[in-house]
Amino acid sequence: SRAFARVSSVARVRKVEPTTKRLSGYNIFQKVCYRDPVFMRKIEGLPAAEQVRAIADSWKQLPPEDHADFLEQSRRMKKDACKEKDDCEDKTPQPKKPLPTYLLFSQGAFPELKKEYPNFNASALAKKSAKQWRSSSAMIRRGYRDLYEQQWKQYEQKVREWTSGVLPKGEVEEVARFPEET
Repeated sequence: SRAFARVSSVARVRKVEPTTKRLSGYNIFQKVCYRDPVFMRKIEGLPAAEQVRAIADSWKQLPPEDHADFLEQSRRMKKDACKEKDDCEDKTPQPKKPLPTYLLFSQGAFPELKKEYPNFNASALAKKSAKQWRSSSAMIRRGYRDLYEQQWKQYEQKVREWTSGVLPKGEVEEVARFPEET
């Protein structure tokens, strides 16, 4: 297909380096299939999508013990990759930004609206919540803005802590700017 040809030509042009990610058992099985001359003769001339489907069907027909062998090989690859790296420990995920003020408001409003209007779907509840937000006083909005600013400061601190463990020493860490009110 054109999309497959486009992808493979891009890959050739960029000279993509082999991935350092751990391959799944299925990915290893795919590589084995593509390297097997007997299997390749079977799927030769088929469109790329049908070749992939043929590999997937072969994977499904494998007995469970063969699946287990490929999965074990995948686990061993991960352990070997960890031996080569210093930082194999599971890293903490990047901190998430706090929710905007309206979403903080709607988190509290949705359960109340759901009780008040049990037959409404999510879209109708969202419209009701938006209407309440628009009609809320400046004092209520300011309360949610203060909560947001407090959460943003906590987020910035978490980002600093997270980047100190992720970025190489000497590299300048950049913390996202506080967004302006829209």
